[in-house]
Amino acid sequence: YRQQTLGGIFGYGAQGAQGRFELELGTMSKRYYNNASPTAAIGVQGNNRDDGTVGGTFYWRIAPKTSLLAQVKRTGIDFKDDRTLLDSTEMRYYAGVTWEATAATTGIVKVGTVRKDFKEGTRTDVSTPSWDAQIQWTPLTYSKWDFILSRGWRETTPGLGDTVLATNSIVRWTHNWTSQFLTTATGMYGTDDYKGVTGGRNDKLPSLGLRATYQMRRWLDFGADYTWSKRDSNIDSADYKKNVIMLFVNATL
Repeated sequence: YRQQTLGGIFGYGAQGAQGRFELELGTMSKRYYNNASPTAAIGVQGNNRDDGTVGGTFYWRIAPKTSLLAQVKRTGIDFKDDRTLLDSTEMRYYAGVTWEATAATTGIVKVGTVRKDFKEGTRTDVSTPSWDAQIQWTPLTYSKWDFILSRGWRETTPGLGDTVLATNSIVRWTHNWTSQFLTTATGMYGTDDYKGVTGGRNDKLPSLGLRATYQMRRWLDFGADYTWSKRDSNIDSADYKKNVIMLFVNATL
């Protein structure tokens, strides 16, 4: 498939102002090109869709480097195959805080609710508590930890329920052992809870990864990456384990 995205943020108010506002606009277009057959049952082309997003975030500074926030975001999801009856409108309502409390800690935490309303009347509209948090802790100048938490709806494959409630927790440790050699270790645990599937479906998605990078020159580095992942579903035929080993070279001008 090919996926094209375009977006931007317009901000009103300086970073140091008591209050400031950001307007976000974005669009996404996704098109599959394999197994194309207009006469076949819904296949991968049933996933073709356009998303349009508009949102606003208001920040109110309560300390030199700490601000409260309120956010509203609307996403319209339009599937292009008329046989895919999954068109919906998604509304997110968040409140939260963003901070740079010390030189060692920065973060943004948003909690609230997200609601998905389907255009197809036979599908049940859904709403759930939601969160989005990204916290970085740098106890040493050469070592940092990232903590990423999220919960919200994502689109399902046509024919497999109405939508998926995806919950993810990620911990990532990046350490510079020398000025040229660094490693990144990542652990993730996620769950996918499918809505609208007869009998229900719930997937558990643990994964572990290790990446090593050596900077040979200022403009050239290379390394290796290993990822282990697993899907443990209550639908036995959906289970799998996957091991991926990658070698890479990065060059910049």
